[in-house]
Amino acid sequence: MKSVLIVVVILLGSLASFGQTLSLSASTLTTFQLTSDPTSAQTLSVTTVVGGFFFVIPQVNLCAYMTQNMNGAAGNTTSIPDSSVQLNNTSIVTGTSNCSVTNAYQIANHASALCFCTTKTYNDSATVRIASYPANLEADTYTGTITLVAVAQ
Repeated sequence: MKSVLIVVVILLGSLASFGQTLSLSASTLTTFQLTSDPTSAQTLSVTTVVGGFFFVIPQVNLCAYMTQNMNGAAGNTTSIPDSSVQLNNTSIVTGTSNCSVTNAYQIANHASALCFCTTKTYNDSATVRIASYPANLEADTYTGTITLVAVAQ
């Protein structure tokens, strides 16, 4: 059997103002079975919360990226390129810089807004699938990591 397990890791940017916070949480993905190309899509749900006391909520960008191919167990010489991971039917490897990360895919861009509030919550999602993967993969579980980053400015 050929399958892919993708782990979601969360990184946070920082807020420039004292006393403000930024938090990020995400759903987990189940193992993708490589029985069709592309695979069935799964939904990655992400919640971003900006906290503090605001008159203007800062702009918040949410991005995802991968830094290496998805590899199988030791001794397996085949791998799945990170460019085969698609978010919203587009390769996660973009060739551009988003959220100050090279090759990051921008999931959301929330503009700054007036708000006399203490928190602002954003709920975003992206479909995730594996597409255009090599046909000669060995039977194995290939593991990769999607890193999420939120940046408020």
